[in-house]
Order: sequence, then structure tokens, then C-alpha cells
Amino acid sequence: MRRYLLVAIVAAGLVGALGYAFGPWCRGAGVGPAQEVEQGSRSGPGSTPAPVDPRDTELRTAVEVASAERKSTASPAGNPPRPSGPVAEGPTRAVDTRKLSAAREVLKEHVRLYGYAGVLDYDEAKTLVDERKAASEALVAQLVAIGSGGAWAMVAACSDATDTRGKLLLVEALGRIDDDQAVPALATLLDADEMFSIDRAIIGALSQRPGAEVETELGRILVNEEDPRLRLACVQALSGRTDSLGTLAEHIRSDPNREVQLESIHAVGRIGNDAAQEVLAEIARSTMDLRLRQTAIQELARSFGGSGVESLQALLKDPDEAVRSNTVKALGRIRTDESEALLRLAAATDPSADVRQRAQSYLPTVQ
Repeated sequence: MRRYLLVAIVAAGLVGALGYAFGPWCRGAGVGPAQEVEQGSRSGPGSTPAPVDPRDTELRTAVEVASAERKSTASPAGNPPRPSGPVAEGPTRAVDTRKLSAAREVLKEHVRLYGYAGVLDYDEAKTLVDERKAASEALVAQLVAIGSGGAWAMVAACSDATDTRGKLLLVEALGRIDDDQAVPALATLLDADEMFSIDRAIIGALSQRPGAEVETELGRILVNEEDPRLRLACVQALSGRTDSLGTLAEHIRSDPNREVQLESIHAVGRIGNDAAQEVLAEIARSTMDLRLRQTAIQELARSFGGSGVESLQALLKDPDEAVRSNTVKALGRIRTDESEALLRLAAATDPSADVRQRAQSYLPTVQ
């Protein structure tokens, strides 16, 4: 009797082991009760739910949290967030398949160019870097040669790029290509991409292109962009562009980032016309932050030279000693008869001994 009982126990254990081993196969093939459980989980009320792995729940929760955080980084109220994905959703653009094929071939060659090179010594590595740089320039030239109709082909090819280098290659070519669609193509890439290095390169590519359309697009980015580094890049791209004066002046007054404000002052100075000079003079006379005023004073001297003396003259009467001292420094850089006369006046009459001494230091020594 005991022998039969032992045989029964062994048989039961063997059945259990077989069920454990072949259960997943049976479920995958749709055999047995496991199939009914899985179907029940999709059927609705009254069905038996499939067992849930707690690790799946944790993973799903992490993904949902990351998605929520991504959405929460949208631009300020009134400005739409950037769409996700390799290419922004928008109006369908006709893409020349031959030009797209040409762009893809260039990308393939670029991937081969940056393949594994093995262990190199310093000289070999330096030579390889130089060779790759020259070869990349040649590949950019090939993309540029695609010509009119190639801009949207390059946007489509960006979806195929497997690395950042490939995308940067396409962006650089879009800055040079002879295609009137290059600016909207670059804007589409900027709205679709969220990598800082690529966004900065897109802004740089826009700066290489002529026309009011570029200034409009850069102005749009400057107003809507949250990242101060990209706003700074936009200001540098707008530097010296006459039609951007109003936008730059507004960011001197209101941008929340100090570096963007200071760079905007330099960018206004590079415009170099009377309206730009008046903007700088207004900032210098204002009650704004002292550093902004001092930067505007120095930019008046640097960008306008002798023609800026009249704007600087009024500042010698400013109640702030630091402003008067900075104005003396600016006049000392100009070195004209008019600036020398104002320096002599400051050396003789300024109420501050330090300002008088500084003014005197810029005057020629009598032999």
C-alpha cells in the first residue's frame, strides 16, 4: 500500500513539473485554460483578469511619469509646445524621391566615415580627425549640390539619421543649400527636435541664410524659446540685422536672463545705424541695472566711435558716479578732439576725485 502511495506522489509531482515546463508553450499556442484567462482579460465585465506582473506596472508608471514631465516642460502660456517625434506634424510636403535617395546615400557614407578606427596613437588620431573633417565637408558639399527641392528631402532624411553627427551634417547643408524652402525646413526640424546641440546648429544654419524671412523666424524662436542658451544663440544670429532692432531692444529691456540682455546690447551695436545708436543711448540713460547701462556705454564707443560722443556727453552729468566713470572710460577709447575736450572738462569739474583722476589719465601728457 505504501508503495502505491509513493508511486501516486511521484506521478503527481511529475505532472506538476510538466505543467510548469510546458505551460508557457501551451499559452502561446492558445491551448487550455490559460487561453480562457487571457481572453477574459480582454472581454469585459465578468471575465477573469489576467495576472499582472508588478514589474510591468512599475515600468508603465515610470513611462507615464516621464511622459507627464515631458509635457510639463511646454513653453509658456500662449506658446504651443514643441511636437514630439522625428518630424513635426504639419502640412504634407512633396518630397522628390530621387533627392531623398541622394541624401540617404550621403548619410550612409557619413556613417561609414565614422566607423570604428581601432587603437591609435596621438599622431594617427589627429590625422584621422583632420581626414574626417575634410571628408565631412565634401559630404556637405554633396548635399548642397542637391539644390532646389532638396530641403524637404533632407528633413525626411533626418528621420533616417542614426546619430547626432548625421543630423548635424544635414542641418549644415540646409544653411547653405540654394532652395527657397530651406528656412521653413529648418524651422520644422527645430520644432521637431529637442536636443540642444542640434537646435543650436539649426539656429546657426538659419543665421547663414539671407532675407527678412530668416529674421522673422529667428525672432519667433527668440520670443518663444524657454532655454536661455538657445535665446542667446538667436541673439547672436540676429546680430547686425537691421530689421531685428525692435526685437533685440525688447530683449535688452525684458529678457529674464542677464547674458541674453548683454548679448542683445552688443547685437544692437553691430547694426550700426542711427536708430541702433539711439537704443543704446536710451539704455545708457535709463534707470535699468547698472551693468546693462555700463555695457551700453561701452558699446556706444566701440560701435560708433566719434559719432557716439554726443550721446556720451549727457552721461557726464549722471548722478551715479559709476556711470560717469564708465563714460570717461568710453571717451578715452574714442580719442577725438571732441572726446578729449569732454575728458578735460570731467578732469576739472567732476565732483568725484576718482572720476577726475580717471579722466586725467586718458589725457595726453604735456611734454
